[in-house]
Amino acid sequence: MNRNRKTKPILTCLLMVAGAILPTGGAANAEFKFGTPANLGTAINSIHDEAAPCISTDGLELYFCDTPLDLYPGGQGGQDIWVAKRVSTDQPWSTAVNLGSPVNGASDDGVPRLSSDGLSLYFASNRRGGYGNFDIWVSTRTSPSSPWGAPANIGSPVNTSADEAFFSISVAGLELYFSEWQSIRPAGFGQTDIWVARRPSPGAPWGTPVNLGAEVNSGHKDEQPFISPDGLSLFFLSDRPGGYTTREGDIWVTTRRTVSESWSTPVNLGPIVNNPDSGGSTFPYISADDSVLYFTAYDRPGGYGGYDLWEVPIIYVPQCGDAKHPYPMGDLNQDCRVDYADLALLCECWLQDNNP
Repeated sequence: MNRNRKTKPILTCLLMVAGAILPTGGAANAEFKFGTPANLGTAINSIHDEAAPCISTDGLELYFCDTPLDLYPGGQGGQDIWVAKRVSTDQPWSTAVNLGSPVNGASDDGVPRLSSDGLSLYFASNRRGGYGNFDIWVSTRTSPSSPWGAPANIGSPVNTSADEAFFSISVAGLELYFSEWQSIRPAGFGQTDIWVARRPSPGAPWGTPVNLGAEVNSGHKDEQPFISPDGLSLFFLSDRPGGYTTREGDIWVTTRRTVSESWSTPVNLGPIVNNPDSGGSTFPYISADDSVLYFTAYDRPGGYGGYDLWEVPIIYVPQCGDAKHPYPMGDLNQDCRVDYADLALLCECWLQDNNP
């Protein structure tokens, strides 16, 4: 009698798992899916180069830079940072204006990255006072309507004699992902690599950078990282095998279930973003609400020439097993699938539970 009372609920659970498995047998998680890409238009893009978009948390400020190869007219002499604004997220962008001094100067100043509170603007510059050619600098302001202050070098151990030119800061400001450009840091994987530096609190010094390792980096170009607002997806540019474009490279993504876990094997975002008819897709940037991917495309059909800024809606971004997307019911081995492996596990437990 005792065995029958114990077995009945276990058998019921077994039937529930079998029922969940038999109709589908599919995975609970899915790849990133995208809508139709759109060029940001003539208020932003021109026959000259526009690159490295950065969107404020409220979606009302768009920062970007030109490139040293094809400067935007009306700059300070070298590569510059520009800003466009809009009154609401459903309104068009205003005509972009040069950010001016003291952020821009006669040096090359580019790759703007805004802190989540909008009060710190990080950027790459080869101005005097650095550790090498390109370093990471930061300018601050007291409010979103205040002018930007004099830039400061973020210092070592992040900046070195190598080129630290591409980077992304987590929403909390405690992780700094970056990559080299032309001059390579030692102890990498052969070409540009992605590194991470951490600090215990905003305003504290950055710790010693750590290479993300073979899970993310390869013997090919891996650079221009962007850490998603939830910290669970890392987008980056790579020209590793498996891409769609031929010149600049493609945008790839690696994910993790929690911020304390390892990064997964990177996957290509696919031909909607990485258009095979273009010269490449670069500088990924995700809006604060995870709804839009902004990126730079080279000679993409529908553009205005050279590098242009584009956006594409993100339709669905599941992350099985994290706080937002729990494991599906019946996923006993937590591999984000409900399949016969889970059924076998339940059968094994049931048999053990009923041994005399």
